Amino acid sequence: MSGGMNYVLLSELRQALHVYSREGFDSGLNSLRDAKEYSLDSADGRHVRLSHDQLAGGITEGGSLLVYVAKRDSY
Repeated sequence: MSGGMNYVLLSELRQALHVYSREGFDSGLNSLRDAKEYSLDSADGRHVRLSHDQLAGGITEGGSLLVYVAKRDSY
């Protein structure tokens, strides 16, 4: 996929990978972010009302609640 974004809710990814603790999941995700393989995004600007569970699955960082994860395109 070139130039496209493939956003997934963090809460859905956490459910799919429920064998990992929240700490283990977040640590692994941060390693992938450090490697520039994945990015996180907030719900800002999206016209979707998220549930409490979807919001609870997010990561608070720099005053923003990041609720979406996307694989970055490799060039």
